[in-house]
Amino acid sequence: MPVATDARSASREAPPFEARSLLRHLRPYLIGATVLPVAAALYWGRGVLIPVALSRAKRDRDAQQVSVEEVHSVYQAGRETVEKLSARRHEASEEGTTIESTAVEEAPLVLGCPAADEGDEVALLMFGQLLKPTDCTLEIVPASALSGEIVSLVSERKPAVVVIGAVPPEGLAQGRYLCKRLRARFPELKVIVGRWGEFPGESDRASLLEAGADAVASTFAQSRDQLLERVHLV
Repeated sequence: MPVATDARSASREAPPFEARSLLRHLRPYLIGATVLPVAAALYWGRGVLIPVALSRAKRDRDAQQVSVEEVHSVYQAGRETVEKLSARRHEASEEGTTIESTAVEEAPLVLGCPAADEGDEVALLMFGQLLKPTDCTLEIVPASALSGEIVSLVSERKPAVVVIGAVPPEGLAQGRYLCKRLRARFPELKVIVGRWGEFPGESDRASLLEAGADAVASTFAQSRDQLLERVHLV
């Protein structure tokens, strides 16, 4: 369904240029959507179209409709966009209200774990843009990390919450396996799964919850709410 916006809301919601540059790579997957509202959805966190586009890019790669190199260029554009948005946020914080360094240092640690591949890692990087420095400190594990390495890292770093990024169509089996390993080793650990992208079926959600996840979400906004709720309980 096309995303409608009027001129006033468009000018009010216009994101940095970097977000729109990402949309040039994602445009083939954003059927019926206009560039500006979609970029605003990425930057302000109100929409779901960016993770949906990542999901469709994965699907088309698996169907050999696009090359691995083309999908990698989408992921790389996502990384570069997040880096530039992070720099802009840092500049804005220096110009505006000063954030107490103590509050940032005391923010709970959250570990972001890609379930399967680089697309999951990029989705976690994008998700991190919705979080304030005082909400938590999000550290993202490389997509190349093995489940055993993640378990060891959790034991060492002792995060308040683990967020597993699992963008469809892949990631369900890997996400379940990681949930099971974490739950077996750390019974009290809070684990949430972001099944971001094409809306997952109830069977996906039930499967992940059965494997040990505390919560499963299909949008960045839902995952943010689930995360903050659990961080505040620490």
